[in-house]
Amino acid sequence: MKKNSVIFLFAVIAVLAIWTRLSQLDSLPIAPYWEEAALGYDAYSLLKTGKDHHGNPWPILAIESFGDWKPSGYFYAAIPSIALFDLTVFAVRLPSAIAGLAIIAGVGVLAYQLKGNALLAVFLTTISPWAILFSRAAWEVNVSTALILWGVIFSLKSMKSSRRRQIYLFSSVILFIFSIYTYHATRVIAPLLLGSLILYQLFDAKNKQSATFRILPSAILFMALFLPLLIAVKNPQVSQRFQETSIFSDLDIIVESNERRERADYSLVSTVLYNRYALFGREILNNALDHLNPQFLFISGDENPRHSTGLFGLLYHFEIVFLIIGFIYILIQGSTKQRFLLIWILITLIPVSLSKATPHALRFLPALPAVILLSHFGIIKLLSWIEHTFSQLEKLPVKNLALLCLVGLYTASFSVFWRHYSTTYRIKTASEWQYGYEELMTVVHDYRKSDQTAQIAISRKYGRPAMYYWFFTKANPTDVQNAETSAPMDQGEFLAYQNLYFFTEIKDLENVQPSLIAVTPAERPMIENEYREIHQIVSPTGEIIWNIFEHKDLSL
Repeated sequence: MKKNSVIFLFAVIAVLAIWTRLSQLDSLPIAPYWEEAALGYDAYSLLKTGKDHHGNPWPILAIESFGDWKPSGYFYAAIPSIALFDLTVFAVRLPSAIAGLAIIAGVGVLAYQLKGNALLAVFLTTISPWAILFSRAAWEVNVSTALILWGVIFSLKSMKSSRRRQIYLFSSVILFIFSIYTYHATRVIAPLLLGSLILYQLFDAKNKQSATFRILPSAILFMALFLPLLIAVKNPQVSQRFQETSIFSDLDIIVESNERRERADYSLVSTVLYNRYALFGREILNNALDHLNPQFLFISGDENPRHSTGLFGLLYHFEIVFLIIGFIYILIQGSTKQRFLLIWILITLIPVSLSKATPHALRFLPALPAVILLSHFGIIKLLSWIEHTFSQLEKLPVKNLALLCLVGLYTASFSVFWRHYSTTYRIKTASEWQYGYEELMTVVHDYRKSDQTAQIAISRKYGRPAMYYWFFTKANPTDVQNAETSAPMDQGEFLAYQNLYFFTEIKDLENVQPSLIAVTPAERPMIENEYREIHQIVSPTGEIIWNIFEHKDLSL
């Protein structure tokens, strides 16, 4: 293909990439999920005061948030965009969108390094449902995936460059470290990936001693930066998320082990077969295989509506063919560098197989670059086979026709996906994205401005109302920090703030007489005798999601 044609196609794909990652970013998905609101407000708090909303100054390992201690990377990544665009949904999602563009570029660069086709790899990543979905909301894992990808690129680059080898190695280490401080699972993935790349460099080097001394400074740098996590491994900041999601916290497996051994009279065979560690091993294997299930990868995707549209899997239906061909090619004929893609996927499977709720598109996302590149190699080999098989048809450009059909198939599939995602999905999943909080908090804020002493109560049925209030009203972080010591809490979540009360049950308001109360339709019958409805908030599907009432004594 001529150089000008290649440049033109790259330009077209670049425009498409920017459009799919940045267009309607503040409203597609339709509203910010509560994790996004928390990321945004804590970043805003750090920007304004140097402390998170709990008052912790410049946290490094993790940020307390709702008591779940999120890795700090995304919070700091969001500070520049919030400084530029204020505390908005667009600003909070922008780091993930930029990471999505970095993944597209990185897959192209890595394809070139692995002797593939950069143009094809960039095109596949740009229109991938998996890549698009996680680039359009504030997902820490998307930023972490971009960091890992470029860490791999710089590590491979260091193998070819003699003059700037140390610079590339140090850059690779820094990127891997940043990924570790951005997402939980990469605390396992990043060290193993970097370790694999270092071992490859050592075994590939002609002078092992020289290679060891060359790599040693980067290894020391990695360990020095990773050390704070190792020291704090039992600290809730590091361990809590693993304890919450790990299969090892599932007592059902231990109960099953005891019951089976008891039914077998504690025989030697039962002790071996039904040992709790054997059952945990079975669970780990099943969890890993769940992520390789064609239903998950190509048909319906993740059950969580925030992680999948349900129209396609992580990949398009027909890509199963290319992925199988790519896997066989890499396994049998691929170079050592190309086979690293398989190691990448296997390493990513380790933390997801140790977690509950599988398969999980979000936790498996760090494997995205490797999966797309496998599929891209499958396409290359298929086109090569077609060209070789039909080489006798000299006057018929069979390969070009096959390529044209392939582009048409991908374009049609992407068009169907995007139309569904930007219309049907946006409306159907509004409740999953906590739609309605922005309008609710606007009503509440306006009411407070008209009567600053009024007591206001908001139901917690949809989760995290305090955080949404701070986010949408841009509440002064200093005021929130000052309330930390006296406010009632539920696992790090505020149950009251100034004259606002956030209740789980109506009975929680026994000692409060709110002037304004926001409830769900299910809670409405419990208060309508004393209160008069003044506002309803309706979902895009026409369903009432919030009823806002004023006390009847005030409305006389």
